[in-house]
Amino acid sequence: MKISIIIRTKNESKWIAYCLKSLETQEFEDKFEVIVVDSGSTDNTLEIVNLIYPSAKIILPSDSVYLPGKFINYGLAEVSEKTEYVILLSAHCVPTSS
Repeated sequence: MKISIIIRTKNESKWIAYCLKSLETQEFEDKFEVIVVDSGSTDNTLEIVNLIYPSAKIILPSDSVYLPGKFINYGLAEVSEKTEYVILLSAHCVPTSS
């Protein structure tokens, strides 16, 4: 697995399905891993992730102080050893091309 995609979420039930489904259309030579770092969602964001992308690794930091860079670092700590490239997304960001 050469590519790891880290997605930051918090109450993104409106967008997370679009984001995850767009990843299925990407043209990569290798498989990629998806790491979701959730900042305390109280909606059904995580249920949608589990439904659409059950292999996603979900990180639930207990940190109550949200800082974007810090939460990205939580995701980076979980990246596969074989990763060569990391893609950072917010859940409301939807790639529009393959």
